[in-house]
Amino acid sequence: MSNRGRVIAMARTITNITATNHKPLKSVSDWFSEALEKSRHTEEFQLESLLYTLTEEFHRRMKELGMTQRELARKLNVTDAYVSKLLSGNANMSLKTLVKLALALGLEIEVSFRKIR
Repeated sequence: MSNRGRVIAMARTITNITATNHKPLKSVSDWFSEALEKSRHTEEFQLESLLYTLTEEFHRRMKELGMTQRELARKLNVTDAYVSKLLSGNANMSLKTLVKLALALGLEIEVSFRKIR
């Protein structure tokens, strides 16, 4: 189920529970904050968050270097279209590809983990 579908399903659940219990509905802001917090610990959310962070960092570094997608593609020996796909977050890149991309941009990868709160 997509995040949008999950959010809609959560909204229906909250609406049903509050209607059954005759308690006042939560504000949209409170409901959204709770729904977002619950979704943070899903595989889909974690993946999208990581892809967003990576692509934003790669775009930032390319801008810093004044490098175009075409130049990056040449450096990686891949097509412009593949680089576009990587930088849009639409490619499920391997760790090897991630390392090659980082090195081509003069970056070093650091990985860290923390317990879910």
